[in-house]
Amino acid sequence: MGNKFRKRGKKVLSVFLSATTALWLSGGIALVPLAAYAGSLTQAQIDAIINFITTFGVDQATIANVRTSLTGGTPAPSPAPTGACGFTRDLTLNVQGDDVMCLQEYLNSAGFTVADSGSGSPGNETTFFGTRTQSAVSRWQTANGVSPTAGYFGKISQAKYNSLVGGGTPTTPPTTPPTTPPTTPPSVGTGLTVSPGTEIKSTLAVKNAINLPFTRVRFTALSDGDVTVDSIVVERYDNAKDAVISGVVLLDENGLRVNQTSKSLNSDHRATITNKFTIKAGQTREMTIAADMPTTLADYIGQTVGLRLVTVNTSANINGSLPIGGAIHTVNNSLVVGTVKLDDGSLDPATNRSKEVGTTGYVFTSLKAIVSVEDVRWKSVSFNQSGSAATSDLKNIVIVDQDGNSYPTIVSDDGKYYTAKFGNGILIKKGKTYEVSIKGDVEGGSGREVDFDIYRYEDAVFSGETFGYDIKASSNTTEATTGSDDGNFHTTSPRYDGYRVDITKGSLSVSKASTVGADNLAAGTNQAVLGAFEFEAKGEPITFTSWVLTVVTTEGAAGTNEKAPTNLTVYNASGGVVESGIDVPHTSTAGTMSVTLTDSVTVPVGKNIYTVKADIDENWRTNDTIIVRFIPSTALSSITGDETGNTITPSPASVVTGPTMTIKAGALSISPDTSFATTTLIANSQNVEVGRFTLDATASGDDLKITVAKVRKNSNAGATLTRLVLRDGTTSTSPALNTGSNEVTVTANNEEDITFNLDTTLAVPKNSVKRVGLFADVSSTATTGSYYKFDVTGGNTTDAWTIKTAKDSTAVTGSNSATNGKGIDVKTSGGYKVAAESVVPVNQEQWLYGGYKDAILNVLKFTATSEDMALTDLRLQLDTTGSSTSGQYEMIKIYDGSTLVTDAPVLNSDGIVDVTFNPSGTGSFVILKDSSKLMTIKANLAPVAIGQAGKGGELLGIDVDSDLTPGTGNNANKNTARGGQSGTKVHISTTADVAGKGVVTFRGVPRVTLDTALTKSATPGDQALLRFKVKAEGAAITLNRFTFTVATSNISGVGTSNSSTGFRLYSVTNQNFVSNATGAAAAYYLRNGGVSGANALDRNYADSTGTTLVVRTLVNNTTNYTNGLYPITSGAEHTFELWGNITDDATGGGSITVTLQGDDARPSAVSLTGASRKTMAKVSRVDTEQTQTACGSSGSPQSGAGGFVGAMSLTNASTSFIWSDLSSEATSSTNSNSCNTGDWMNGFKVPGLEPTGLSHTKAFSS
Repeated sequence: MGNKFRKRGKKVLSVFLSATTALWLSGGIALVPLAAYAGSLTQAQIDAIINFITTFGVDQATIANVRTSLTGGTPAPSPAPTGACGFTRDLTLNVQGDDVMCLQEYLNSAGFTVADSGSGSPGNETTFFGTRTQSAVSRWQTANGVSPTAGYFGKISQAKYNSLVGGGTPTTPPTTPPTTPPTTPPSVGTGLTVSPGTEIKSTLAVKNAINLPFTRVRFTALSDGDVTVDSIVVERYDNAKDAVISGVVLLDENGLRVNQTSKSLNSDHRATITNKFTIKAGQTREMTIAADMPTTLADYIGQTVGLRLVTVNTSANINGSLPIGGAIHTVNNSLVVGTVKLDDGSLDPATNRSKEVGTTGYVFTSLKAIVSVEDVRWKSVSFNQSGSAATSDLKNIVIVDQDGNSYPTIVSDDGKYYTAKFGNGILIKKGKTYEVSIKGDVEGGSGREVDFDIYRYEDAVFSGETFGYDIKASSNTTEATTGSDDGNFHTTSPRYDGYRVDITKGSLSVSKASTVGADNLAAGTNQAVLGAFEFEAKGEPITFTSWVLTVVTTEGAAGTNEKAPTNLTVYNASGGVVESGIDVPHTSTAGTMSVTLTDSVTVPVGKNIYTVKADIDENWRTNDTIIVRFIPSTALSSITGDETGNTITPSPASVVTGPTMTIKAGALSISPDTSFATTTLIANSQNVEVGRFTLDATASGDDLKITVAKVRKNSNAGATLTRLVLRDGTTSTSPALNTGSNEVTVTANNEEDITFNLDTTLAVPKNSVKRVGLFADVSSTATTGSYYKFDVTGGNTTDAWTIKTAKDSTAVTGSNSATNGKGIDVKTSGGYKVAAESVVPVNQEQWLYGGYKDAILNVLKFTATSEDMALTDLRLQLDTTGSSTSGQYEMIKIYDGSTLVTDAPVLNSDGIVDVTFNPSGTGSFVILKDSSKLMTIKANLAPVAIGQAGKGGELLGIDVDSDLTPGTGNNANKNTARGGQSGTKVHISTTADVAGKGVVTFRGVPRVTLDTALTKSATPGDQALLRFKVKAEGAAITLNRFTFTVATSNISGVGTSNSSTGFRLYSVTNQNFVSNATGAAAAYYLRNGGVSGANALDRNYADSTGTTLVVRTLVNNTTNYTNGLYPITSGAEHTFELWGNITDDATGGGSITVTLQGDDARPSAVSLTGASRKTMAKVSRVDTEQTQTACGSSGSPQSGAGGFVGAMSLTNASTSFIWSDLSSEATSSTNSNSCNTGDWMNGFKVPGLEPTGLSHTKAFSS
């Protein structure tokens, strides 16, 4: 048999094993747990499997065992491993020889596998003792009671080996290496409910379709644990023959195949799917039973076929009734679904290549789809990785489409399939091609192979846009009958055999580690850290035998303090010593020295930190520096991969330099902290910060400790500070450094030095900055105008600080800054103010319906100064600019954020309410010192109805009545707050009322929304151009007018108002077109009763630029414009469409944009405030272009000043949208809304309708 055919056979076997059974072939041992499948295999299938494995030269004993398993028998037990290797030396890491290969062969045969694939795997044993061999030996030692279990194969291990191969009983290897920490397996569920899933509609079963769905089944696990379904049995039923089904597949909830290979029906019309799937505890998975169809169904036309679930095999108890069936499809041979041809893509590497470990973003193979018959969507693709590389050898494997979109892959449990789902599918037009590639990083696997193939055509899933069937692809080229890894399509699997990537030697890269940065060192330090380096090994462990480090210092030959680091030691990440005790020779007057580490170092796969330390004696001088560096490509010697034995060239070839270490003496700089700002404190405050200091040890070579501190006070406040305490931090809860008898009380002197004897040592690490706060109690006798200031200037205060090095208690003299500390001003009480907060929705007028709950009327921003302030009383009043009365507010509520503070009493007859607050806890409103807090005022609005206080069109608002004059009497306790520290009650400092924008209430309110589901594609002719919805919130409403603007590009014609195919309004809800106008009301469109020529006036007119057409559409089919009423009942939502007839100018890329117009101002006839206010009006007053003399009159329209006002201008700013809340009917049961009732309004603040309107654009394809 040719080598290529043998490799091809290995691929087929790999897929066969991973998809159907667990078959292990290792030397003369065969483990064949296949009995569970015996009942479902025909004799022809058994013979095919036996013939297949015979081609690999398998011995007769193994073949007999396989045949026995396939026919339901019990295979003969495997013999114990035998054969003495005759070891004559100890075997350990990095040794080589035939005895190593013999040891690997023994370990593999005994079940302690050196490697699953590649070097060291069964049949691929090597003469090199690497880390994998060491691990296998360790597992063998543990299983056979050999101690220690370090993987060293010496005299003890060899004696045990000789006893085993000489007739002793070999020990079964543990399931997991003993060094692996035990993990708690997930709980196994005890119950599984199986029930019918979402219904599948019956349809046609057509040729060449794949994944044709028949039955959906829900699997629900009890909450006590996960449930694994081991297999299911599917049965074909109804009158069709088995031959109408090519194979049965199970699809998961994402539409991906659970069994990549479809299962054929047996003589009982059944197929068993043995691919396991798991349902998580308490969760449900809906799976779909589907089928692949043959290439022709000519002999079965009209037959009907179904697939049903008849058996579920699991360890859990099953609840539910079986069988579960679904759709019954009718066989059809005439329907031709789309055609997809596959070819290699342009990015395919086009040859087998070798790539080193560390290669990133490599395109392994590329696949191109060629589409005909119908548009299709590429839904998913599954690549089969048939090479020996493990999943851990590959990283960041993604599928990338030709547009640059990247899709993550899902790796199958056996590590062989990499599947990507393309969201909603990649649309490929008929006659077009599309390409995807699989790419990723080579992370490991030296000596292994990567080979991504398309094993079956069904692994690339396409769905037709016209008929909706999944389509089986085929090759665009002639399929080859021989060859392997050749980038060709083949007559057998893999159907597309991609080019192979051979993973070559591992790699080693070195960089400066981030774990150690530049630092200060104290002279006389033992094992001072000089630097750290990150060694990253990829592909295999890598060993080097020597390492030359260069040490650069600032010292030269001159001077009596000339020194070099001694006892240089290298540590690994776990603290283990790699090599130690090396004194750096001083060989150069330039301060550049070299030292060679001669112990072998094995770098495990991954990133590893090696830290360099050395002793620095007392003779080093301040500001001397030490730097460790080396060039990896030349400084490391005899670098080899542990598994391949290949020589490795590390990177980079340039210098890798560690951080600069600087010799420093102990040093500390003390200064007032600049982050402490001038602030105000309240008399009688406790434990408040009065100063702050920075302790800067960034220039110190040693950690420091402080036992005594000293600061200077400057004050005019006398002895009003007590219990002065330094704290390790800047908050009142930071640890106190001096307590009890060490607390300090200041004297009455304006200036004094204050000494603090610390209870415990204050530690200041080198290279750090620490902030220390000074806290005290302020006496109640302190008066407004008092101040304090603390610093370290004058009086030699830093000389009095007791500072020592942590290492040897050497005294350190601190240095102080000349910067003065920030001052503390004292007040006897704080204050507060209030202002309106401009936030949504109160930053603009709102339109709401009567009866609305929790309407936001105002948001207030309270600010406290100098101390926390708790509100005690707040006076609210009706908005003085509004038109409402007290009865229109059913309840007023005050919120602190989302927390309800209090329900205020109702407004009195004067429109006033005084709200009181608790001092703390529930019902309080506390503003923290020097900060702000928002208060939200909400109200329940009275309904607009008969017998209710609400009125349509009224402006409602609640203000803070803050213009009260503080004093005695009724005003003494109004708008007050109490200081948290002083306890003093103060009046608000704001002197003007604080109002919001207010709320206008109506009986009901329209809410307008744009329906974005309308297509954006345009076609010539009559069609919907804009779709929108109007909802009646709160109560019923009536509509009178919509106004639209129409802008076009490359459009040769649009509908006109006088054409039956012109612009028309369609009520989707009522399913009828709403006419513009008929009869006498047609005069709305033509002036002077239809006079043509210069006197004609088309009411669908162009704007002043001539580029936009204005369309005004009445909202009912009526003979009179002003009686055009369209009612919407309370809570109902009606959908409308504007239709128009458009013609493309054939230049391509034409578009039309239609906008439902809003209004940017209130109607000029309406006024919400003042004695003569008019909150709403009749239609003729709201509509500034009203053409009728009176509501309901007929005849010719008026001309001159009374008619067509502004007819040739763009849409009037306040007449685009006209509606009524029917509030006239709320005053009396005998009233009836009409165009003459004064309850009409425009669209100024209609919810959802901005003045700029709602737009939708439709475009012709270019």
